[in-house]
Amino acid sequence: MATAMERLGTQFRIQTANERIRTLTNIFRGVDINIPEFNMKDLELTAEKQECCPDYFEFKRDYFMFNDKYARCIYFRDFGHSILDTIYKDILAMNQNMIITENLDFVEKAEAETLIRRKITDMKQEEIAKTRKVASAANGGFVDPIAGTQLERDEAHAQEFLADIQTRGQKMIRAQFLVMLTADSYDELKKNTEALQIILRRYQVGIIAAPYRQEVALSSLLPIGNSCGFDKTNNLQTRRTLSSESVAGFMPFNAVELLHHGGIFYGVNQMSKNVIFFDKSRLDNPNAFIFGIPGGGKSVMAKLEMLFSALATTDEILILDPEREYTPLVQALGGEIIYISATSTSHINPLDLTENPDPTDHEYDPVKAKLDFLLSFFSTILGNKEISPIQKTIIDEVMHTTYDKYDEPTLKEYYEVLQKYEKNCTDESKKDATYLRQALQLYVTGSMNVFAQKSNVDIHKRIVVYDLKGLDKSIRTLGMMIVLENIWDKLAKNRVKGLRTRIFVVAECQ
Repeated sequence: MATAMERLGTQFRIQTANERIRTLTNIFRGVDINIPEFNMKDLELTAEKQECCPDYFEFKRDYFMFNDKYARCIYFRDFGHSILDTIYKDILAMNQNMIITENLDFVEKAEAETLIRRKITDMKQEEIAKTRKVASAANGGFVDPIAGTQLERDEAHAQEFLADIQTRGQKMIRAQFLVMLTADSYDELKKNTEALQIILRRYQVGIIAAPYRQEVALSSLLPIGNSCGFDKTNNLQTRRTLSSESVAGFMPFNAVELLHHGGIFYGVNQMSKNVIFFDKSRLDNPNAFIFGIPGGGKSVMAKLEMLFSALATTDEILILDPEREYTPLVQALGGEIIYISATSTSHINPLDLTENPDPTDHEYDPVKAKLDFLLSFFSTILGNKEISPIQKTIIDEVMHTTYDKYDEPTLKEYYEVLQKYEKNCTDESKKDATYLRQALQLYVTGSMNVFAQKSNVDIHKRIVVYDLKGLDKSIRTLGMMIVLENIWDKLAKNRVKGLRTRIFVVAECQ
């Protein structure tokens, strides 16, 4: 059994005594009640009863009461010939307080074959008796007395069951299915019972409320060991013989739940109707996409995740917003808003150095790490043209000279150093240096000099939104590159501090 459960991805183990006591406490006292751990001596003295049992039980004909709660134990009596595996999904969709118990007793193959053959023999004897009775009264005519009757159908199903056990590896199982419904009033309990009956009627499953046997039914339902054998006097003697294939329809593995302690709310499981709380950092892949039609609630979902992340975690939140949808939320949360545009007064210095993302790497050089960005930067302003080896050398030499000369350089200082390099370089590289300087001039002294200033934004705040709505198409690629470089710098700093960072990228679709 344990191996089979592991293949299904389900953990399987036997509950300890204290875990069963905790389960009983949850049922009768509530999940918020604290109880002590019990040792063997306590259990011998039945000290656990005063902790997990309700203050009283009052059993009626077909329901009972405990601690001002109304409850009813129901068992499945009749089954259809086919069982769909969606039965539990529909039952759980009722979203009511209930306990579902399955007591299964596996029958050995040899014993199962003997029982089925005996049943088939009994039905054949009944068939012969009815045939003789009809033949003797027919006066020369004859009508098959079992054609189309329940006896004929039962015999065919028994033959099929025997074939399944002999050739298809099916098992015979004596099964008992019980449900306990709870409510705050008798009217609510009656309403819940009727709702359950409506659902089970669609599956051709008949139920009965164990009249005058509610106490015995409760004893069979609870995880206290009374369901381990069907011959016990305190066990409800109601069972049906089913194949393992039919019992599989009652296995509640069709809905995967996400419920992490300390997680944030992500909605309701559409299959089980249970709430979804999970922590992305505990998943194999913490990345996620939100898809949907226009007006389907994508932005609302993203805003809720941002809000819950801000309230329930210590993670830092970075948002790339091309449509200015999230600015009011960030303002309400006290975050920093960075407007990225050619006329913005918010400035990000692309030459700010990135901290070492790996503290164990003692050979890390932040200046050398900035070279990849500068090569991409010049490739972009040159129209995504390939940079020649000589140009790469010039960019690298000017970069090192700039950082050696200035503590916090900007593109203006880089441009000045490049000008001096152009004047002092040889004729072979002068043409490339001039070409690079002329391309850079528009972004330093020209109309697109928004990125040639020192940083004046507080990216050290926990929540930061990069507002890209005012970014012109002519500078959009460059602006996105500088923003991403700034985000990478933030990630590196947070990694050193041991902080997680949540990045929300809003795609702008035309």
